[in-house]
Amino acid sequence: MSGIGLNGSLYVGLSGLQAAQASISVAGQNLTNQSNSASSRQIVVISSGTSINVAGTNLGTGVTVTGIENTRSNYLDTLVQQSNSSLGYANTVNTYMSSVQNSLSESLSSSQVDASSSQTGLEAASTDFFNAWTSLAADPTSQVAQDAVANAGLTFANTANTVENQILSVKSSVYSQASDEVTTANQLITQIADLNSQIQRAEAGTTVDAQGLTLNQATTLRDQREALVEQLSTIVNITVTNNPQNSAMVDITLTDSPTTTLVSGTVGGGGSNNLTGVQTYKLASNTYDPTGSLTISAETSGGTTVNFTPTGGDLGGLVYLDNDVIGAQTTMPPTGTPTTLLDQFNNYVYQVVTAVNGLTNTGQGSDGTAGDDFFHIGTDANGVNQVTVEDPYNITSSSYNSGAIPAAAAGAGSADATIANAIAALNTSTTSAANVSKYASVVSGIGFTTSAAQTNYTNQALLSTQVSNQRASYSGISTNEETTDLITFQQAYQASAHFISVLQQLYNSLVNMGT
Repeated sequence: MSGIGLNGSLYVGLSGLQAAQASISVAGQNLTNQSNSASSRQIVVISSGTSINVAGTNLGTGVTVTGIENTRSNYLDTLVQQSNSSLGYANTVNTYMSSVQNSLSESLSSSQVDASSSQTGLEAASTDFFNAWTSLAADPTSQVAQDAVANAGLTFANTANTVENQILSVKSSVYSQASDEVTTANQLITQIADLNSQIQRAEAGTTVDAQGLTLNQATTLRDQREALVEQLSTIVNITVTNNPQNSAMVDITLTDSPTTTLVSGTVGGGGSNNLTGVQTYKLASNTYDPTGSLTISAETSGGTTVNFTPTGGDLGGLVYLDNDVIGAQTTMPPTGTPTTLLDQFNNYVYQVVTAVNGLTNTGQGSDGTAGDDFFHIGTDANGVNQVTVEDPYNITSSSYNSGAIPAAAAGAGSADATIANAIAALNTSTTSAANVSKYASVVSGIGFTTSAAQTNYTNQALLSTQVSNQRASYSGISTNEETTDLITFQQAYQASAHFISVLQQLYNSLVNMGT
């Protein structure tokens, strides 16, 4: 004890008590947060006190608690963020592909159209329509057969309108969710920028706890910020870096081109910032337009708006669904090669309508009435394509005339079935664009896309779980580990207390020797 004396030895014992007490407190905090998935394990950082050289021997002066740190790995955090983005994309696509498939009102078995169990889809309506013409060809003057054609034609038209509106309803839902996701993203961006500010202030100076220990109190704030960053990564692809002016803060940019800033230090989200008072860095989506495409944009610090195509996260999935799967509602016929669902759907309806009209125009009814267009394609009050049955073939109209349905060629007589046979043949000819098999392939394509989306989601969910488990093994909180640490720190505390008790006894002995 001669080197640092009894007083110095007391300080050594006191530093041990304080270090053990801080460690017990942090271990208890870890146990409290064990069920909080946003929390990482915290550890007390302890360093040796300054050594004193006495007669050539370095004597220790105890330990110092220099702070509390999170056991985080930037590499693993980045993997989780990237995994979240992929999973958000896969989940959104998987969820909405089921809705897209259901909007067609077709039953699928192993991704193949099953017409026999589909009573409300266009595939069944088309088949029934062509079959009705086959029956009429067998008996061109039969009013029952003529009424059957009229009924089947009306069902085809109504089904085409219904299915298109169902597809557009899914498209509208995609826009609605995109708006909600953008709102959530902007809130997260604002909160992350605010936490940057809080962490900066917390770590700018010293913070002293009840025991007089200088500790870093921003660990919980850092956990909160990382949780928000990971929520944001589920919505859109992001890249996270340290702020060049202050490493306590993070900057966030869009990973997808153009790499627009979302958070820069204490600024982000488009709201008034506590420090700068400016409005910058926010996302936006366009309003619903059945004839348009979903667009996501970002506003830069100068107020300039730039469009970008997200390739990950919920927004990436929504943009893919709207732009690449569903498409835009266009006036028939669609231009170019139809690739999206709406284009392919409208193209098939257009092919049926034009092929049938081209034949009925050249025929005549059993009562000698000259043939005319059977169908008409227009738009409703909202600008959406609308198929109707023309008079006098519309069975619900007061102008309906069953004898006018043109089964015969013009001038060929009432017993002729040239036109009826030709229309029926549209569904048997392999070269006919009106063949039901053409539409069946469209529905099958949606079935395959839906199946692929389900597989991708399953794989991404498994990968996400693996990445989360990998990070949890590094920075997660283990009840067994913390309980063991509590016992160890408690024993260390007791040892330091016993050391101080021995010093107290020495003090007492010295005092008694002087009396």
